[in-house]
Amino acid sequence: MVLMETMTQMQMEMIMSSKEFVDALSNGSNLEAEDAFKSAMSQKIGDALENKRKEISKAYAQTVPATEESND
Repeated sequence: MVLMETMTQMQMEMIMSSKEFVDALSNGSNLEAEDAFKSAMSQKIGDALENKRKEISKAYAQTVPATEESND
């Protein structure tokens, strides 16, 4: 449930960034459009890196060999 809410929030943020970008371009405000574009791309790259980090950590956790116990 929390994951679904997070996904919905991220989608809404992306839509708002895209809307801000388009609005800034239509108003002729190139600097605001640049900021909106950078923000949207930063969010998208951050999300992709987080997803990849989770994939790698999950794969690593599944492949770590069990340590041998020594009986002294």
